[in-house]
Amino acid sequence: MGACQSVDRSAPSISPAYNLPASDTRQTNTDPFGQLVDQYEAPIRLDWQQPERVLAMVEPLPGKKVADIGAGTGFFSFRLLEAGASVIAIDIDPRFLQFIEQRRDEGPDSLANKLEVRLAKPNAPPLVKEEVDGVLVVNTYNFIQNRIEYFTAVREGMKRNAWLLIVEYKPGPLPVGPAEEEKIASSLIIQELKSAGFSEVTIETKVLPYQNIYLARGYQQSTDTITSIF
Repeated sequence: MGACQSVDRSAPSISPAYNLPASDTRQTNTDPFGQLVDQYEAPIRLDWQQPERVLAMVEPLPGKKVADIGAGTGFFSFRLLEAGASVIAIDIDPRFLQFIEQRRDEGPDSLANKLEVRLAKPNAPPLVKEEVDGVLVVNTYNFIQNRIEYFTAVREGMKRNAWLLIVEYKPGPLPVGPAEEEKIASSLIIQELKSAGFSEVTIETKVLPYQNIYLARGYQQSTDTITSIF
């Protein structure tokens, strides 16, 4: 979350993407960053984030190189590793990158060698041309400024036929997530992705209880196709 806009994530009120109901935070850590880690890694998150269902949409993953933009604690990065991908974990907060590195170094070398971290820049993804087979952006899109320019650069870092998967919160009152005024309409996300050169934009509304999933391809076709699945 917040991989591309510099925000103070020491206070939960400024990091709404993973906010949990007060009765479920179970925070005992007195360190502000430690509290944030506890929040991101709270077991209850599995109930609604359902990472295995998200990653199933982009299988097969073995042998693929995936950029996880807004990696946070590595919630998805390490699951991508376990699924057989190599991962570039990207975040604007160096504390999260240090957390990921420490966790990586405590694991088996066979996985550690397949995970690298990169510090995000506010206006450009730290990717080289045609570097990755896929890009994952979870609970982060609304934090990115100059999104058309940013995702144009993301697309340039993707191989032909590579995929982009974005997870963002649905409209309406939800027990988790940002304030309503901070959410981005599905129509605007689609419009921005098209303007950035993406094609085959698919919206899946039923996989997750509180979030929509957007899947797009990084190459241009003569006619863009948009599919909504309801």
